[in-house]
Amino acid sequence: MSRWALVLEGQESDLLDWKDELASPFDPVVETADIPDDTGGSTNAYLLRAAVFKASTNPTEVRECAIPLVRVLNGLMAAYRSSREVKFSTIVERSDDGGYRRHRHFKIQGGEYRIRGSSAQLLTQHEPSPQPTYVQKAFTAASGNLANAVEHFGRANNWWTSTRLWMRYRKQFPAGGMG
Repeated sequence: MSRWALVLEGQESDLLDWKDELASPFDPVVETADIPDDTGGSTNAYLLRAAVFKASTNPTEVRECAIPLVRVLNGLMAAYRSSREVKFSTIVERSDDGGYRRHRHFKIQGGEYRIRGSSAQLLTQHEPSPQPTYVQKAFTAASGNLANAVEHFGRANNWWTSTRLWMRYRKQFPAGGMG
């Protein structure tokens, strides 16, 4: 995995959705880690790591890869988990000693409350080998018009935009799902 990561910002319930769906050892991955903050201390943050950052040599290149990546993931998460938009505020670089160095900082604000629930899973047998989640499989399969449609869906915030989007892309995809 790349030494680069994005610090994700959004509602806690949506960040938890991202962490649940984008789990290791598959790509992309959301994990939590302590990163330096503006006060000289550290804060626990949700980090998005992706193989697409591996070839990047500086934060500008990471940002160029990050913008379309986050847009597509927002669309997939909105469709699959009804998650709201998540943004990235900072790019961090993992150092050889395991610490993080901040490179960018963007402020975002919002206000909304949402209740998130989940159920506990009772295991009576050995745990099966890890499998990529639906969102990770969809991300791998999304390219071309499908990636564009998913990105637009993630930004659609009303029925009118969603309907126009469906009308635009409906003839470009065969009937059925991703399987």
